[in-house]
Amino acid sequence: MLGGSGTIHASLQVDSPFTRPRVVCGAPMRLRPLGSRLSLLLAWTTLGFIYTTRADAQTLPSLDTRTWRPPTDPGASLVLEPVTAPGAGEWNVGAWLNYANRPVTLRQAGTDEVLFRPVEHMLGADLTGAIGLGARASFGLDVPVLLYQDGTSPLPSTVSSTGHTTTSGIGDIGFTGKALLVGNESGGFGLAALAAVTLPTGDRTSFMGAGSTTVGARLLADYSLVFADLQASLGYTLLTDHHTW
Repeated sequence: MLGGSGTIHASLQVDSPFTRPRVVCGAPMRLRPLGSRLSLLLAWTTLGFIYTTRADAQTLPSLDTRTWRPPTDPGASLVLEPVTAPGAGEWNVGAWLNYANRPVTLRQAGTDEVLFRPVEHMLGADLTGAIGLGARASFGLDVPVLLYQDGTSPLPSTVSSTGHTTTSGIGDIGFTGKALLVGNESGGFGLAALAAVTLPTGDRTSFMGAGSTTVGARLLADYSLVFADLQASLGYTLLTDHHTW
């Protein structure tokens, strides 16, 4: 059976074309029927449930404590992205560098006394890429890389199965698939669906490996005006395995 853990996320943003360039693309192509695009998106999301691995004994902490993953669309901001796809055969690659100070701190229950800081400093990078699949769909890839981190050592077995925090490695690889539902190349309202899947490829003792697949789905909305863009998104992320730490 699948666990019932998940996260609801929502965001809103207003962009002005005078401060942030807008990427408009779309070569003339025969559009895929809406039903086919939704079926492709559903099949892509279902992949996350199929690829789920579990260890016989739980490895602690088996958590991905990162609260942000970069978008793979070249026209995206740090959080939101446009409803449009890059275009048929158009591809892009990118690299994002990130740093976190004391992202994981354990305190005594009922007090502010710090017991352990499993991760004191974390320096990481995300290698991203995306390619357009026709004028109204795209596929993206995110490979998180842990360059260096340190923290309290040794750690009790109830915190880490190895007694220490992994200093470098690979996190849970993520895939995204976007399908344009309502286009707004000429302005007005646009709508797209975005599916996201992460696979348990990361080290479970690094705080970048959840140890199970996650599946997410979001709706992207975009209203384009002459002087500004209004963007919003609403989605849900599901953990396919349930464990305690």
